[in-house]
Amino acid sequence: MKTLIVLALLMMYTTAIAEKRIALVIGNATYKTAPLKNPVNDASSIARALSQLGFKVTTKLNANKRTMKTAISQFGKALAQPNTVGLFYFAGHGIQVKNRNYLIPIHAVIDGEADVEFEGIDAGRILGQMDNAGNNLNLVILDACRDNPFGGSFRSAKRGLARVNVPKGSMILYAASPGERAADGTGKNSIFTKNLLNKLKQPGLTVDQVFKQTASAVYIDTAKKQPVLISSNAEDTFIQYMDQDDPSQMRLYLQQYPAGKLSALFKLKSKEILEYTLTVRSNVNDDKVTIDGKNYGSTGLDLKLKPGEHTIKIEKKGYKPFEKTIQLASNQTVRGILTEVSEPPQTNWESTPLAVKPKPKSIVQKGQTWTEPTTGMKFVWVPKGCFNMGSSSGESDEKPVHEVCVDGYWMGQTEVTQGQWQKMMGSNPAYFKENGECTSALCPVEQVSWSDSQDFIDKLKDRTGKNFRLPTEAEWEYACRAGGDTKKYAGAYSPDSVAWYDGNSGEKTHRVATKKANALGLYDMSGNVWEWTQDWYKGSAYSSHARNNHIYDAGGQRRVLRGGSWAGSAGYTRCARRLDLFPGIRPVDTGLRLLITKAVQHFGQYGG
Repeated sequence: MKTLIVLALLMMYTTAIAEKRIALVIGNATYKTAPLKNPVNDASSIARALSQLGFKVTTKLNANKRTMKTAISQFGKALAQPNTVGLFYFAGHGIQVKNRNYLIPIHAVIDGEADVEFEGIDAGRILGQMDNAGNNLNLVILDACRDNPFGGSFRSAKRGLARVNVPKGSMILYAASPGERAADGTGKNSIFTKNLLNKLKQPGLTVDQVFKQTASAVYIDTAKKQPVLISSNAEDTFIQYMDQDDPSQMRLYLQQYPAGKLSALFKLKSKEILEYTLTVRSNVNDDKVTIDGKNYGSTGLDLKLKPGEHTIKIEKKGYKPFEKTIQLASNQTVRGILTEVSEPPQTNWESTPLAVKPKPKSIVQKGQTWTEPTTGMKFVWVPKGCFNMGSSSGESDEKPVHEVCVDGYWMGQTEVTQGQWQKMMGSNPAYFKENGECTSALCPVEQVSWSDSQDFIDKLKDRTGKNFRLPTEAEWEYACRAGGDTKKYAGAYSPDSVAWYDGNSGEKTHRVATKKANALGLYDMSGNVWEWTQDWYKGSAYSSHARNNHIYDAGGQRRVLRGGSWAGSAGYTRCARRLDLFPGIRPVDTGLRLLITKAVQHFGQYGG
């Protein structure tokens, strides 16, 4: 029976027999023309990471043509055995000539395009060796799209590599899209390899997720100047090696390919397979059972529920309530023990005044909080006001600085947590579920798209009757600045006291509200995870902003995110920083924060 195995590095599709993992890693830097700083470091770092993950690695540093050809030939022969996974990595100069890609050895003498075929190594040679081997899965990673060092002597010197057809069972990750340049980087590793290494360290990712999350991280890290290209037949490979009757593999397939070839079939099956029976019992009769806030009647229940976190509460008048949160991963029974509580002392009615004047409702004060009872989300009152939006020293899309005024609103005190998402949606899409401090679901939910956020908001509206939504860009920045504060970050002049970012995050999310709040009492407005806003993105939007309650809703392709994240640099956590992404994308460092728009004159209207 075929089994799907998710490795710490990649998802390798293999039979029940243990697979062999073979890698060839090449890093060329000491070119006579246009030497490079990082390829040797990059190749060495990748080789170490692969060795730790069980790969038998052959490493060649500053290799000439003969050395490269011999190593590639031996690599191809090693792949031609049962249950083998192959990985080829190259860092160095790569050239595209007539839509063919060539990897450049050390000591290559190239005076024009005609020399490339004889002095370079055709990348198709590697793909051909892999295809002929007929092994399980092959992965090619090319950090080889740096500037063409021989461009002056070429009739048509294109930057970057050409996209090629991918053999079945193979995936190729290019450091940059066709025609684009990949930066060598100023640190120990290139920007591309630095982010790839970060993803290799994250346990449980599929090969698809490793490649896609690397692409997303590089795009953000280079201020959208280096889009990464992925070429693959990943879905076909997934189908070839998966067990189509295994519920966990069905769930994984649907997460990766929601509109894939087998999605309709698996969605039909999932109605039966992807649910478990929860049996609820107690020691009393005529009690009341609520699960995730929904009333199910009295105990004696056998319910079909989706896997994931569920909170069960059993109540009866005169008894202390029973409450328990479980992780439903199989059929399960919960038995609640309710204990009687003593009656309150009798009131002396003769001494009670006949009428008591009700206290007047208090006016909402700046920074006052209210807790939404269904999810436990806390909200902070942000009074109306005006502020200077944007930054004169920031990115071009943060200019010009202009005055914007907003009406008062309730802003989420923290980013939406995994536990709050689970209560409404019945599932938890986050990657960082079990990283120590997040076991209690107090870390922000991530891997949610803008569209997912709208589904969450719609369910919350239906359940509570309150007008939740995402904040506009103006509302978000006004709240980050606590109503007009000129500090660069959310309540501070430097990020460390208020933000989780790549300089202090340890490459993961953290519990909400563990850093210092801003003057309104809002946490993590800088860092932890990016937060979706209502606005469509337009680089020149600030030139045409309305003064009052502005939102850019004229349409577009991408939505705006704010706040920065654990994966980005400190500069991204500034209150003025903008980011734009397609509304259907689900990065591992992107979540949301909610806002209630209904004008509230008295705090009592919201039960505070």
